[in-house]
Amino acid sequence: MSYPYKRVRVRRPTDGKINTSYRKKLIKQILWAIGIVVVVIIIKTMNMSVTNDGLGLLKENIHKDMDVKKTAYYVKKAFNEVPNFHNKTMEVFGNMTSSRLNKKYVPPIEGEIVSSYGDSIDPILNTKSFQRGIDMMSFKDTYVRGIDDGTIAEVGESENLGMYVKVSHGSDVFAIYSNCTEIKVKKGDEIRKGDRIGVFRKNDNGKYFHFELWVNGNVVDPTEYIKFNNII
Repeated sequence: MSYPYKRVRVRRPTDGKINTSYRKKLIKQILWAIGIVVVVIIIKTMNMSVTNDGLGLLKENIHKDMDVKKTAYYVKKAFNEVPNFHNKTMEVFGNMTSSRLNKKYVPPIEGEIVSSYGDSIDPILNTKSFQRGIDMMSFKDTYVRGIDDGTIAEVGESENLGMYVKVSHGSDVFAIYSNCTEIKVKKGDEIRKGDRIGVFRKNDNGKYFHFELWVNGNVVDPTEYIKFNNII
């Protein structure tokens, strides 16, 4: 028994429709991959068993066509089982954003910052200048202390810096302690954090204690690296 032949027309999407669909899918997977990277950083930092399970789910979905909704559901479920997950996440990102502030550094003297790092404008002369460090004032005679362990790289005196000490604190970090009244170290001495390297007297001809911090060959804002209690 034979059947009459009938031609069936099959509609095929145009190249434009295929490309549009492919682009949308590709963009979705790229965005999802970026989200995975952020989550993986958090998971690996926390290093907990339940978060490792979440990491396994992510890895499994990376190697196949992603079911975004399903994967997000399981990841969220795993995270909900982590105690204090919110606090741990904030700790991870807090370490990223405040990595500059090194709690092991101590202020060079006891006093207040009266002139900050950076650009400033003279209110009388209306001229712009750049402060390469900070100026500090003390209401009493105080010791100048090393902000961290280090080696005395230079001891000297100049018109701009007065009596100063340059200390190498390792890892391409050095500091300049200037306008000292007395200096108690010499070149080559090894110091520990908080050691007395000099003296700053409050009535030293109206001078302020000047401090500079250099990292990787660039002068930086000391307040981004050292916690100062008082800033005017």
